[in-house]
Amino acid sequence: MKKVIASLTTLSVVGIAPLAHSSETNSEINMAWFSKPNLEISGKITGMAAGTSVRHQPPKTDKVSFASKGDLRFNIKAMTQGGTEYGGVVALDVRRDKAGGADLYKSVYAFFSSPEYGTWQIGDLDSALEQVMVDGSDVMGGAGGFGGDMFYFATPTAGVFMPYMTAAYNRYATKIVYKSPVVHGVQLAASYTPHSALWATMKRMHGEEFAKNVGIDANASWPSLGRIFEAALSYGFSLGDVGVNLYAGGAIGNPNVSDHAVFANKGLHPVKVWQLGMLLDWQQFQFAAGVLNQQRSMMRKDELGNAGTAYNAALSYTTGRHTIAVGYLGSTRRVLDGRAKGNVGSLTYECKLAPGWTVFGEANYFSTTNTVAYLAQDGVTKKDQGYLYQSGLKKNNSGGVFLLGTTIRF
Repeated sequence: MKKVIASLTTLSVVGIAPLAHSSETNSEINMAWFSKPNLEISGKITGMAAGTSVRHQPPKTDKVSFASKGDLRFNIKAMTQGGTEYGGVVALDVRRDKAGGADLYKSVYAFFSSPEYGTWQIGDLDSALEQVMVDGSDVMGGAGGFGGDMFYFATPTAGVFMPYMTAAYNRYATKIVYKSPVVHGVQLAASYTPHSALWATMKRMHGEEFAKNVGIDANASWPSLGRIFEAALSYGFSLGDVGVNLYAGGAIGNPNVSDHAVFANKGLHPVKVWQLGMLLDWQQFQFAAGVLNQQRSMMRKDELGNAGTAYNAALSYTTGRHTIAVGYLGSTRRVLDGRAKGNVGSLTYECKLAPGWTVFGEANYFSTTNTVAYLAQDGVTKKDQGYLYQSGLKKNNSGGVFLLGTTIRF
């Protein structure tokens, strides 16, 4: 922590120095040291139709449905004569259900980037693991395949590890992130999040983004995390015509069980997770894979088993305007009387009709299974079955999710 404070002090001095100098020099000369601030606007909008053929469909869920999503990003930045870039970013979630709500703002942060000292980001944004780690989901097209939107339209079995995200999940919570310069292909990233439910000065629950991914009530008082430290290391090099990128990272955090009476009485294990990833790039092919181990993170101390391991792999091929990708996600975790397992196979296709405009198709087949003993035990509900793998479905499930849509990027 002393190193973080010392680095912040150095950063403050760097930011203040030009202001002090301006009082001693001609303002016109001083302004020549800085470029004019530049505003960049980017974003994307996706509309899609979904068809499902699922063994156990939630009540009142249509076999065919439609969805849309999008984001809008404002990036204002400037540069000093020495090559230091600084500025701020505001990213908005433009879905209609976010309008007027706290989640309208996906991220709001300031940044400082220097070729010599690396990059600092301070505000509401992704953590080190979210920013750096690469796995099979990153080369899938369409709506993301096994790492995308399919489980908005289908329900996995209770207690099965399906969303490929760490127990330290604190996306968009207020934090500080540091990324070192790339030296001989190596880059280190680290982040510190005081509290997973803290957005600026507003204390929220665990967060609607997390709640949406694990299928729980976003307005309930679910356990949050404090003092979350994350670190990730990447290394890139070439083997002839093949580009190789390797990734490793981990996170620790302390649960705040007072957020929920059940967890306060039972107690939760702290977060201790590690993650590996890789990306190979050769001509028109890309191959990526990853593994995520949760150990016993955020499991109730009176509950048997562990928080599980997930792994994935995907291969994509691009020719002209067309990109096709195939991928697989698997997971396993030890539970009462056996193991809970999940499997997803995904196939995606994209076609670029014009610059920034693509159409896509996606097919996903999944199966999720858990033990009879686990599903029959008391407390296997959305509210208190554990923490990470919430679902109201106490039956094994399987089926297909098929998506057709279009995306406009600008």
